[in-house]
Amino acid sequence: GVTLNGTGSVVHDGAVTVTMNDVTANVPYALTSSDTLTLAAGKTFTAGSGMTTNSTFFAPVTITGGGTLVIPTAQTLLFNSNDTQPLYLNNVTVNNAGTFQLNGTTGNNAVQLNSGAVFNNQLGGQILFSQPGNTFTTGAGVGTLNNSGTIAASGGANALLAMGVFNANDGSIFAGGAGSVIRSAGSSAYNGDLTLSSALRLTGGTQKTVPLRVLHA
Repeated sequence: GVTLNGTGSVVHDGAVTVTMNDVTANVPYALTSSDTLTLAAGKTFTAGSGMTTNSTFFAPVTITGGGTLVIPTAQTLLFNSNDTQPLYLNNVTVNNAGTFQLNGTTGNNAVQLNSGAVFNNQLGGQILFSQPGNTFTTGAGVGTLNNSGTIAASGGANALLAMGVFNANDGSIFAGGAGSVIRSAGSSAYNGDLTLSSALRLTGGTQKTVPLRVLHA
């Protein structure tokens, strides 16, 4: 594999398509409007110093290709959008041990898990909704969120979960702050010990509970 080191940063700017094969980026990494990052099947890209995606008007960011994106402990992937444009995660696996932050500043901003994409929010990992109007959803095919970490909201935002499949595994923590964690569509399964420090609202879809214990923080 390849390791990127240094004191600068890497920025894709201007509808660029880049393919990665087993790369660790120990510098800040940014994708801008209309950029596509292709992670080759069976290969891993590690955002060792964090990643930022910036979607703008009719110009979403896409991560695709069948490979794996790793967000390590203490690092952040920041999703920015200021005009209802999504981040597409198409047929990739995301392993998050750090923070995945949804920070779109207008309504209807979405991170889409599409075409078999799987997002594993690992023990110690956090999915943070830091602005109102951000949604984790599925736009095409099947998308799955497996949560063993924390799903949280801040600043009065709600954490909106509308992807096709949601598995809340043992150790899941729902921390909505002033908002709620809302599961509004798709198929869901809850098992093991779940900790709630906010409202968990089940408003749509199919909900299944297997051996389950709810703890209140």
